[in-house]
Amino acid sequence: MSSSPSTEEKHKDVKSKNDDEAIKAKQQNDEDNQRSETSSFNPTQNDCEEQDLERLKGDAIGDTLYSERFVLNTLLKLGQLSKDLQEEEEDLEKELCSLWDMTMEKDIVEYLLKQDVLELFATIIKTTEDKRLSEILVGILANMVHFSEARSALENEEEIVFVLLELSSCLDSLTLEQLMRLFAEVFVNMEGASIFKWYEYMLKSEQFAQNIAFILTSAVRATLVFQTMEALNAILAKFATMETPSENENKTPSFEEIFVNFTITSATIEALQTLQNDTSSQVDNAYEAIPKILLKANQIFCNIHSILTQYGDLSREAYEECNDEMLATLKVVLKTIDGEVKAWSQYEQTWLESLNDILRVLKNPFDLDIAQCLLKLHFNVSSTIEENLTKDPKANDFESVDDGMEQVEYEQVLAIILNTINFLILKVDKDALKQCISLCPRKYVMKVMDTFQEPIESESLKTCYSKLKDALEEK
Repeated sequence: MSSSPSTEEKHKDVKSKNDDEAIKAKQQNDEDNQRSETSSFNPTQNDCEEQDLERLKGDAIGDTLYSERFVLNTLLKLGQLSKDLQEEEEDLEKELCSLWDMTMEKDIVEYLLKQDVLELFATIIKTTEDKRLSEILVGILANMVHFSEARSALENEEEIVFVLLELSSCLDSLTLEQLMRLFAEVFVNMEGASIFKWYEYMLKSEQFAQNIAFILTSAVRATLVFQTMEALNAILAKFATMETPSENENKTPSFEEIFVNFTITSATIEALQTLQNDTSSQVDNAYEAIPKILLKANQIFCNIHSILTQYGDLSREAYEECNDEMLATLKVVLKTIDGEVKAWSQYEQTWLESLNDILRVLKNPFDLDIAQCLLKLHFNVSSTIEENLTKDPKANDFESVDDGMEQVEYEQVLAIILNTINFLILKVDKDALKQCISLCPRKYVMKVMDTFQEPIESESLKTCYSKLKDALEEK
């Protein structure tokens, strides 16, 4: 870096007036002579710009203006690095961060793949103890796998994949954030035979699933918790749809054996609670006041448990020990949808579907607050449907176009809520049901009673009707 000249150096530059004038005269004479001799050879400004542009293009990578020489020099320095990044001149860290930014461009990613950076990066990540260096290199890879060429190249390098899977046991939160971002990108875009190939890779990293759970339960940084939930969601979504080859000679453990267990379910609950606590000062009952990261986390949580609840007895066993913690978490989530029904989107509908799935695998699914909330939601949705039926169809069409939101199927939502309420009525004892009804406005309960139409053919519905009627009469 350049610096200002010292006082002594300034003094050396001071000339006497006569010397100064003599020097100026000589310089002017020399310049005049040079102009007369070489004027015909001086390029114009346009010529200079064209030459500079051609020179830039000659060193550029693909259609970008990024320098090939810069990238190669950076990779060369990286390959020769023998100590921590912080111990080197700060230029290398800046150059690597610039390279990180450059990998937003496909041409740069393709060029890096030709330079075998996957192998170079994996070797360094595996051997270095420099946290900052690992973070940068994994961040670059996370950018690269946005492009299919990089994902395909990575998939075919088992040793490199294994290095990344094993890196999930590291304790540096910033490196883990980039690692989870990488896995989310890979799995979201994964298709076909790649799914089982990655599943086999994962099985060779025996602690990978446990490492994910550990991050969810121990991470302090909200961004890391969120990124890990996002990665887990992408992983579950792909592996749950995976078809195990019919000739399974090695008796590969099934997806549910690895992921449908107390460790994973409890970890996701604790992770969402971390995010809820982190944003608690910002959360209000008003829909608009809920932080976007929490709404997104709620959706991810919903997606995860929509998968984990689908495995019968195995699912019930996985949730048995975290029954109360799950109910407590669901109560907080329900506050985010206890708003104006007309403002609902697919978020609310999906969450209510997941709530129904989750409650059905819990050993003790009844919670007084959740039951009251469902009765209120049932009344509000019913009232909204009735109100829409009385409106001018043209006005309804105008409103549906004007709001610009994905439309909610209110009848379907109402059916989901009612289905959940009836399930809870079947599960609850007489005293708890009576207490719930006594705390609710009577109109909420009567709206549910109105849904039972004679003759009631289903035995379970007959039981629901009878229990609800008796509770009302004793109120």
